Amino acid sequence: MLKFEEYVYERPVLHEEQVTFKELLKKFTDAQSAEEAISATESINAFRNRLSTLYNLVYIRASIDTKDEFYQQERDFFDEIQPNLKEMNTEFYKELVSSSFRNNLEKQFGSQFFQLVDKEIKAFSPEIISLLQKENKLASEYSKLVASAEVAFQGETYTLAQLAPFAQSKDREIRKQAITANAHFFESHADQFDSIYDQLVKVRHEIALKLGYKNFVEVGYLRMQRID
Repeated sequence: MLKFEEYVYERPVLHEEQVTFKELLKKFTDAQSAEEAISATESINAFRNRLSTLYNLVYIRASIDTKDEFYQQERDFFDEIQPNLKEMNTEFYKELVSSSFRNNLEKQFGSQFFQLVDKEIKAFSPEIISLLQKENKLASEYSKLVASAEVAFQGETYTLAQLAPFAQSKDREIRKQAITANAHFFESHADQFDSIYDQLVKVRHEIALKLGYKNFVEVGYLRMQRID
């Protein structure tokens, strides 16, 4: 098994990935037997897993080192194309649930998979791609702002994650100082956080309306994929 640092990242070319996906999807829709449909599904899943791995490599490496310009740029790239990847997934899901081999596919991949697919379909429309791109950008802006924290504490400089253990100290005074230092960072960047939250609320509300829901609460539950 590869270690995390051994995984190789190469930026995917969206147009090429879309062409490959169309070819794989056609094999699924043209399937003449359950065996062919299952095989085509496995090929599509392998395709999706590869892109998912690249996506996660970028976001983890960008989070580990927020000063790494290469992975910050790749994070921005994935923020832009992730809704397009979601569109491909949804195209596949719609064909999957309407397949004449659905019973066989459910036996192979499990009924829970189809329940999750149903929620994914309900939470997406090509109409919201540009809004999802805005949402991704704002979410990344928030993450980068939090990760950029350099908090002075007891003569040292810490990130918020490094500061967290001090808030669990057995010493009450140390806990108080750590929590105060943490709060000071957010207070000193209040305008930036307020702006991000304000924009996120508006974008997410617009996403919900375009999907036909009253507000983002319904979309949020769909994204959580709760099936209980």
